[in-house]
Amino acid sequence: MVDCIPLILHVGHGKTGSSAIQSALALSTEALARSGVIYPSDASDDRARKGHITSGNIRYPELDGRYWQAVQDNPQARAILFSNEALFQQLTAEPARVQGLIQAGVPVRILLFTRNPLKHAVSSYGQAVKRGGATMGLEPFLQGYNLPAAVDRFLTAMNDLGAEVLVRNYANHSKRLLECMAEMLQLDPGVMTKPPVQNVNRSLTPSEMHLQRCFNAAWGERSSTFVSDALCNGLPDLPFEGAPTAGRDAYDDFVVRVQPMLDRVNARIPAQEAYEMEPFATVAAPADHDPGRLSFTPEQLELLAQSISSRIPQDGQMAPFFKQIRGLRPGQKLTLDEVETLRDFARIFRPGMKPLRRQP
Repeated sequence: MVDCIPLILHVGHGKTGSSAIQSALALSTEALARSGVIYPSDASDDRARKGHITSGNIRYPELDGRYWQAVQDNPQARAILFSNEALFQQLTAEPARVQGLIQAGVPVRILLFTRNPLKHAVSSYGQAVKRGGATMGLEPFLQGYNLPAAVDRFLTAMNDLGAEVLVRNYANHSKRLLECMAEMLQLDPGVMTKPPVQNVNRSLTPSEMHLQRCFNAAWGERSSTFVSDALCNGLPDLPFEGAPTAGRDAYDDFVVRVQPMLDRVNARIPAQEAYEMEPFATVAAPADHDPGRLSFTPEQLELLAQSISSRIPQDGQMAPFFKQIRGLRPGQKLTLDEVETLRDFARIFRPGMKPLRRQP
């Protein structure tokens, strides 16, 4: 019988440095393995090593199967490590997979980074615009923010399962995030290789955010692939220009509603990692704030022009498609060549689509 090697899950919950940690983990796979921690490979590893936006090395439905495979491949390992932000919600909603592992005798340790609520709400709003299709302003978004309550539910669910949860407040460790992660893994702080870019999954500038909101409204959520993703991956170290702002009334309402959530969680976690409510100055508009002024560098505009243009087929690419469509008749069966023409056209809009596999 295979020994039950401990399972470590880094779950995050969005905008707590998960992308930077996942990039470092992908870069540090060999060093981690030498220390006895196996970070199983994933198709997204190449993107992670470049400092691009990824979702870690696991999808929740694969968790138990990939854990047992990793144990079989690495019987001398000290721990098996997986990382994905989505696990935060999935473990709460559907704990059966982890529950099954625990019942099989697998020790499960969960590494959870939290973040002080106002900065987290502002960053989460930016992410909702950047990759979630949001078109609202910050103030309406603040009205629905309840992440600390979700953390409370998560801690309850994991406690009921018998999993160990280590909590760290991002605000306390953001300057040494990788060293903190190594310490949570009980490894030497130098084991983690820094990502090749300073700001993995950086925030949008106010002007970029305005542009993405316009595309969300006019084109839809997936416009992020040729606006936000292109900007953040292509210009990852663009200087920070300021965060979205909110008024005093919106801030006061936020404090009254969220503070009780913080109090409940703080009673359950180490005092040094407790939530703190930030002051109004965190979201107050500076004196020279002008919401009507947009600013883009030449590099931003050039990158946007290239990215958007790559989604627009040229006339020469479209001609075979329209010629084929004009020749179709009701009930007509397509030949293999005609199907391939349609797929060629589809690849113009979705680069990377695999060619049609022809039968010999």
